[in-house]
Amino acid sequence: MIIKQIGVVYITDNKERYFAAVNSGRGFIGYFDKIFTGLGKLYIIKGGSGTGKSSFLKKAARRHVSRGGKAEYFHCSADPDSLDGIILTDISTGIIDGTAPHTTDPVYPGAVDEIINFGSFWNSAVLEERRDEIIRIVDEKKELYKRAYAYLSAAAVLENNAFNILSGCILTDKLCRTTDRIMKNFRVRNGGQNRLRPTSAISTRGRRYFDSYESRAGIRYAVRDRYGISHAVFSALRQSAVKAGLGCDISPDPLIPERLNGLFVNAAGASFTSSGDAGYDHLINTDRFIDKTAVTANKRELKSVRKQYDETMRSAYSVLAKAQSLHSVLEEIYISSMDFSALDEFEDDFLNRIL
Repeated sequence: MIIKQIGVVYITDNKERYFAAVNSGRGFIGYFDKIFTGLGKLYIIKGGSGTGKSSFLKKAARRHVSRGGKAEYFHCSADPDSLDGIILTDISTGIIDGTAPHTTDPVYPGAVDEIINFGSFWNSAVLEERRDEIIRIVDEKKELYKRAYAYLSAAAVLENNAFNILSGCILTDKLCRTTDRIMKNFRVRNGGQNRLRPTSAISTRGRRYFDSYESRAGIRYAVRDRYGISHAVFSALRQSAVKAGLGCDISPDPLIPERLNGLFVNAAGASFTSSGDAGYDHLINTDRFIDKTAVTANKRELKSVRKQYDETMRSAYSVLAKAQSLHSVLEEIYISSMDFSALDEFEDDFLNRIL
């Protein structure tokens, strides 16, 4: 199910869906080396756009789950409908798209990491005939992403500026006492691992958010935030969890990755998010932690900053949409060169072997 609210698309389907990279105010940031680590086996797919990498990842996960296995899905930050990787958790196996911009090469070739070359199934003569067109599209797309990242960088500056105005209005001691009390109430200690599991991204189709934390949770906390300080709440929650010895999954904010926009306390089975769309058991209202008189004194400046931020993000999304249009053309070129019958046969043999 897809829910639209406040310019964000919330995607809910009770599967563990995350992002392995983000388009941010610091450009493209990949988390592949942090997420796909410590696995028993990692398969790295090489191949161009439109060669069937995402379709293969979906096929592998679907087949594994149909046999009773468990899977985590890691979506493309540019195109959330596509996958960049999967982890078949119960057999400690990962499969990822190892091509640019998240180029990945084997660290332990053969022993742990293995390359799958989808380029073996394309007709190079077809691609050579369209060489100039491919080069033009790739170069144009790179330039569009440079422009988009410039807008995102400007938006991050504005977002930080808004928080700097508000920072003196936050009742920090009250906030920390509240988050400490929440973590102590869980009655568990030294539980759960710490993992990076981003749930949102700035994509070519707008902002996307997966409700994976909420769908996993036995207890759900929603952070209601009308001032723009929710990341301060998540940061305080994380610090309180560390003090209580509780491991967490964390979701960095896609625009400003130094901030958090979600938290899942593993041992307690508790989610902390700002969407609230999937329902919640407890509400954390940030109004409690704000000196409203101080906010009123800066109301006009905050309104101006927010307006500039919205306009800058609209420009970023417009440029990203143009980049996606070019990407679609590039995919069609590579699709026309592929021998998908041979690829399907290879995929079936491969999946039979690893599963």
